[in-house]
Amino acid sequence: MTKEIKSVAVLGGGTMGAGIAGLCAERDIKVLILEINQDAVDAAKDRLLNGIPAPIDNQEKMANIETGTFDKDLEKLKNYDWICEAIIENAEAKRELIKRVEEVRSDHTILTSNTSGILLKEISEGMPNRLKKNLAVTHFFNPVKAMKLLEIVPGSDTDPETIEALNLFCSQTLEKGVVIAKDTISFIANRIGCFFMFIGLHKGKEALDRGLSQERVDAILSTPIGLPSTGLYSLYDLIGLDVMEMIGKNFAVNLPEGDLGKQYGEFPEAEKEMITNGQFGRKTGGGFFRMTKNEDGSRNKETFDLLTKTWRPQKKEELDINDINILFDDNKSTATVIDFKKNKRMNFSTNTNVQDMVSVFYFLRRFFKMEDLNEDNEISVNM
Repeated sequence: MTKEIKSVAVLGGGTMGAGIAGLCAERDIKVLILEINQDAVDAAKDRLLNGIPAPIDNQEKMANIETGTFDKDLEKLKNYDWICEAIIENAEAKRELIKRVEEVRSDHTILTSNTSGILLKEISEGMPNRLKKNLAVTHFFNPVKAMKLLEIVPGSDTDPETIEALNLFCSQTLEKGVVIAKDTISFIANRIGCFFMFIGLHKGKEALDRGLSQERVDAILSTPIGLPSTGLYSLYDLIGLDVMEMIGKNFAVNLPEGDLGKQYGEFPEAEKEMITNGQFGRKTGGGFFRMTKNEDGSRNKETFDLLTKTWRPQKKEELDINDINILFDDNKSTATVIDFKKNKRMNFSTNTNVQDMVSVFYFLRRFFKMEDLNEDNEISVNM
């Protein structure tokens, strides 16, 4: 008989944990959130209702959520069908918590580690078989309530019934578009999407040195090439520079020699300084961009200028599509790309980097199913 998920415990109430818990509570699932201490519990409760976006829209749904701490309430986990660990993106920290959970977990309970790229075999190494058959990786995307995609990653010892139960619950109850991925470096989406983001920082630096602003780079690397309007730098702010740095380190350790991901995984110097200064993005009040409030209640949008390393007023950029050339070496023949939304032809370099990036953009658009493409909304490269 297939396992059934009717209750969910989430370990960690940060951005991802609160998002997962909030989505479950909104669907009237019994939820338990455990955190390291009471201050973290209070912060998680506030995040559920006041986060941007708030994981819970209807305050009455908070009644579906119970909270507690690891030290006082770990025993309660035995009463839950699915335990989703969603703490810091660090393999050893995850392993230590999972070992504690295994001491109280019921035989039927499914346990997943929510990670954007840490290998399941690294997390589960040396763990008992009792756990391994009920253990998998989930990779929710931020913000959880808005992003359709969910990757589920089984290990070599994971019981197929475990994956079937997760797939059924997440696709039907949570209404996610579930993809079953292999236990390989950064799985599917981040293996491709993070390469775009990493190479974007390095090519973006070259563009800034040539005179483009960060706002202009964001405007180019968004809707004109079929990606969300978030752009490059704003997407880093949404995800968190700290998270992206850890993914980059993961690339550096695990990717084979010669892989382009190894070459671009390390941040440029200005971004390294931002990490050192705790300037991670929205969750720390600012990364590449921030919002400040005046005494009269009005707000200012500011940009952290990577060249001067100071905050300045954010510029409103009008997009000139030809500016995309400056992101790449542009000394060769041109290619034609059709704008997905306006069916407008744009010319830019057929340099190999461009072709690779175009392929990435096209795949991401289709993979995340941001929009259905038809025969008139396709990408073409004319050599």
